[in-house]
Amino acid sequence: MNKPLSLVKIAQLKIAEVLRDNDSAIDATLGNGYDSLFLANHVSGDGHVFSFDIQQAALDSTHSLLSKYNCRHKVTLFKYSHELIQEIIPADKTANIKTVMYNLGYLPGSDKSVITQPDSTLLSLQSSINLLVKGGRITLVAYTGHPGGYEETEVITNWCCELPKTDFSINTITTGERKNNLADSTPKLVIIDKL
Repeated sequence: MNKPLSLVKIAQLKIAEVLRDNDSAIDATLGNGYDSLFLANHVSGDGHVFSFDIQQAALDSTHSLLSKYNCRHKVTLFKYSHELIQEIIPADKTANIKTVMYNLGYLPGSDKSVITQPDSTLLSLQSSINLLVKGGRITLVAYTGHPGGYEETEVITNWCCELPKTDFSINTITTGERKNNLADSTPKLVIIDKL
């Protein structure tokens, strides 16, 4: 029996569906750099990846990973919160932002008390939809099984419900897997398409 795809892998497949030549992308939450590596391997031509995290360990890990696969030149790393993406990315580089990826929660293998926060994530999402070109896509993997994760996911879900249906399409995918057998601990993938 084949193992089901993880939500992170599904998010990557959904992003690959929309990226075209010269499109750029944002990795709003670096983590260990795997989404940035994925994006670097899928942008072409004049496309570029802009990646954000507040933790130096995340930037160091991503720098090493990108260097190992010879694609460091395709990615600009920023040690800033994702809520600042619209202010930090140079205005002349924002005309072709086609995708934004989020992988919320905490940096794996690091301090689990440093987590993404609802307020900064909402500010980041608002900036993301402002920067995203029509036909663009945002993927957001939310983990509800850690302290603060369920609350952040609820805030994001409510925010998505307020987006105008004429301009955005929202889909949610869950794995059905639960941590600690808690009904509210099911991870979610939210996909936001700008129509």
